[in-house]
Amino acid sequence: MQFQVLKVGLVLALIAGVIWVQPGPQTAEAAAFKPVICGPAGLHSAAASKVIKVADKSGLSDAEIAYLYIQANLFEVETAELGLARGTAADVKSHGEMVARDHKGVVRAFEELIQMNGIKPVSTDAAVNAEKQHSAVMEKLKSKQGAEFDKAYLQHEAGNHRAVINALKTVLIPAAKNDAVVKHMQAMLPAFEHHLAVTLKAAKNAGVKLPG
Repeated sequence: MQFQVLKVGLVLALIAGVIWVQPGPQTAEAAAFKPVICGPAGLHSAAASKVIKVADKSGLSDAEIAYLYIQANLFEVETAELGLARGTAADVKSHGEMVARDHKGVVRAFEELIQMNGIKPVSTDAAVNAEKQHSAVMEKLKSKQGAEFDKAYLQHEAGNHRAVINALKTVLIPAAKNDAVVKHMQAMLPAFEHHLAVTLKAAKNAGVKLPG
């Protein structure tokens, strides 16, 4: 299967479009996701990072889309929880708390939706590559402390949300065939974009320069 690389350029578009429209969903914690096909590390280690590799739009199945979507959300949960635990600035801690809570809620809602629609997430080579990227990102973040951690965390979160948003708008939503999946992702875009807006504001308050 061939893959196209989605640059972080419009990645923020997926989270940015509705950035300042409304806050993320205030849902309770989601149950742990049990991947159908994945390596020993499971989806918790998967990454969306600044560059997301996904199959060509015409080649993605709903099962693969579901896996990539849950993977990206769980990646956000893991990095956000690290931000909450390691962050020193108040904006970083509140950002981590909000992002972790919201993305857990998204995973829970989406899991219920795909179960009702008989969709079982299936991994792809892109997901495996993303997992490796995520592991590297987490190691890098864990190696930093104090203001340096805050800076690295905010820079990563800005780029990652941009990448996820772009992937949703240009690949996952256009490729999805199940109407319920499409409607769910479209409904979540404003919340993801709000996350990006909060990230950009936190970076500005902390004097953190973001690329692009």
